[in-house]
This record gives sequence, C-alpha cells and structure tokens, in this order.
Amino acid sequence: MPHLYDTVSRERALTKNASVIKSALVDKLLSYVDKGNLIYFDKDAYPIEFATEYADELKKAGKEFGTKFVDDVDHVCFTEYKQDNGSTTLYIVNIRWWEETSATCTLKLGEDKYALKFTDNYLKLMAISPNGKKAVLISGDVDAYFIDDNTVILSGEEKADITVFANGQERTEQVEVSGEYKLTV
Repeated sequence: MPHLYDTVSRERALTKNASVIKSALVDKLLSYVDKGNLIYFDKDAYPIEFATEYADELKKAGKEFGTKFVDDVDHVCFTEYKQDNGSTTLYIVNIRWWEETSATCTLKLGEDKYALKFTDNYLKLMAISPNGKKAVLISGDVDAYFIDDNTVILSGEEKADITVFANGQERTEQVEVSGEYKLTV
C-alpha cells in the first residue's frame, strides 16, 4: 500500500525503503486484521497506465464485494469494516474537497435512504448497527467503538458533531466526549 508511506516513489515504497506514515488514522486502519479481498495487478506501472483494465476490475469487484449501505457515490471514497458483533464501520472522505460542489452519496439502512453531503476534507466515521437499520455519522476526532441496535458508545476527548440515522429520521447534535460517552440511537 504505497499510499500509507512517506514517499511518492513507488519503487522506494515497494522495496520497504520507506517509513509508514505515523498518524492515529493509519494506526487504526493497520490494526484491522481479518479476511478480505485483494485485487493485485502485476504490472510495473501506475493505474493510469492501464486505466481501462483497472477500472473494469474495480467495477467487477464493486458488484461482487460492494457494500449494501452506500450508493450513488459522487466524489466520496469509503472503506468498510465488519465488526465481530455484526455491526459495520465506514470511514468516509470527500476526495474532491477543494471543489465548490459537495461530495455526495446515499446511505441505505433497510428501506430508508438518506442523502449525505460532504464539503470538507476531514475523515468521517460511520457506525452502523448490526441489524443495518440505524447509524451514527461522527464528525470530529471521536471513535465509536461499539454500536448495537439501540446504543452507540463513543470514546475520545473532544466535542464532536453526531448525526443519528434511524427509522427514516435523522438528528444532529453536538456532544462533549470525555473518555466514554453513551448515546441512544
């Protein structure tokens, strides 16, 4: 994963002559060890050099392994992790934050759909309940380390904007998290 390294030199990253970027986000992403799917292109080239093949494989993988929670993506990039209790964690970021138009996507929770809009370049965390019908979107340096069908437990040491999606409704509130914070969803 050259994008996690402190270099843009592909050769340096692939030969392990680079350091992994140190940040809380990278530490968290690298802490996930589980089964998954990897698409590997055995080419000594950047994706743009074989863009059609690359795009076709990504579309195929998206159909096969895609998420049931996010749709209609426009300038949004996300990573999905399944948790042991059946809940899902998404990390979402606007990949065109410098443009005047917002990045958008649709969140699907059961039969309910919610339009999401992102205007900044900050990583957002979304925790989705095990039944897939409730979710919280967190804007701020706060983590959701547990969610079930009624409660989410947040951890951190700062204020965060939390949007709760449940039963076709959404509500946003600002919470002050100091250690652990329990929120009803």
